[in-house]
Amino acid sequence: MRKALCAAVLGALALPGAASAAEATSDVTGAIGSELSISVATPAAMVMTRGGAGVTSSLVTVTSTQVSWTLSIRDDSATTPGHMDRLTGTGPASLEKPLQWSLNGSGQSFDLSATPATVKTGSLVDTALVDFKQELGASEDVKATDTYKLTATYTVT
Repeated sequence: MRKALCAAVLGALALPGAASAAEATSDVTGAIGSELSISVATPAAMVMTRGGAGVTSSLVTVTSTQVSWTLSIRDDSATTPGHMDRLTGTGPASLEKPLQWSLNGSGQSFDLSATPATVKTGSLVDTALVDFKQELGASEDVKATDTYKLTATYTVT
């Protein structure tokens, strides 16, 4: 009887044997989201002298789920579109010559204005290096303490 009781207790405490396999499923679906974004690295400050134009560049990154897009640039200034305005100093309120832009390596420069100009077309994710150049007019009474600024607006459609 003692043997039977021990066998029953051990049988009750025994670990279960190998379980049969179990499975579950989960459906995974993917919907294409719409993304259209643009980021611009802040351009470095340019130094303008009579001896040569000030130059700087801005890196623009476009990310899109669209097969194609167009990047454009304009100046939204209400008073002097395309011209750098004095930020500090005592020189002229705006520079005579417009700020020029070009797509890096294109060799062709354009005057920035209020009218959007196409910089580049592309697809999905791409970058554009936009070069800026500012020449000083021969008769401009600029001072070494003057600082000028223009905000270029990029649009991707």
